[in-house]
Amino acid sequence: MNLIFIFSLPRSGSTLLQRLLMKHPEICSVSEPWLLLPLAYTLPEHGAQTAPYNYQLAQRAIKDMVQALPNKEVDYYKEVSQFVSRLYQGLCHNNEAYFLDKTPRYYLIINFIETLFPDAKFIFLFRNPMAILSSVINTWSEGRLGQLHQNHVDLYEGPKLLLKGRQRLEHKSIQISYEKLVSYPIESVNNILEYLGLDPVGEGLMGLD
Repeated sequence: MNLIFIFSLPRSGSTLLQRLLMKHPEICSVSEPWLLLPLAYTLPEHGAQTAPYNYQLAQRAIKDMVQALPNKEVDYYKEVSQFVSRLYQGLCHNNEAYFLDKTPRYYLIINFIETLFPDAKFIFLFRNPMAILSSVINTWSEGRLGQLHQNHVDLYEGPKLLLKGRQRLEHKSIQISYEKLVSYPIESVNNILEYLGLDPVGEGLMGLD
């Protein structure tokens, strides 16, 4: 299964980019899978903070099990990769060439995703941080500043993690800005399609004519 991952912060325009790319007949996707987030925090000691079971005990048990495998983490990650790939493939009902996973908080687990899928295609979408802040306030906080603590990780840690991920994967990823996407959607999308090895699209196919 050929995979595409969009790495971005929330409120960066990833939904717009996803919908534009889905206009191409060789790309399928679904809203926001979130599938890899719980899987990524299975082995780390500081994973889920709230659960109806003892997370720390479960984490230690799973880690012990993984250590009993012939190749330990290598075997574990291989099986997780195949499991996830089969799920993605099951979502492509028209045998599309690519499945696109657009889950904004994947910026938290870029290294994990690259470990599972080293041959995937990675799109980094950046937006002016002040515009992101404004969108968060107006969309999720009803125009008030008092609830911004709920987005502390997105606003303070997110930009650093996203930039660090881009620097690490610079040789195998593509970068695009939200500002350019909305100003030049055809050019932006076709640059990505070229990176994916797919035929370009015109305004008619994208519904922009």
